[in-house]
Amino acid sequence: MIYSRVSIIVPFRNEKRHIARCIASIAAQDYPKENLELLVVDGISDDGTRELLKGFIEKEYPVNDNPAKIVPVALNLG
Repeated sequence: MIYSRVSIIVPFRNEKRHIARCIASIAAQDYPKENLELLVVDGISDDGTRELLKGFIEKEYPVNDNPAKIVPVALNLG
């Protein structure tokens, strides 16, 4: 079977309580990892979300900054 390349954009700001579960659910998909791109965009979180992600995903997926702090900008950056 031939799989298309898929990009998933995860915009977030201050989602410390939920971001780990969100990323884990994406990682648990059975879609071939080589065809999956995960773009994580942080709206300059100040609740510790960014620190939580360090070491959790930044080795495989860099976390990008969204200084505008709004979802449409995050999606465009992604």
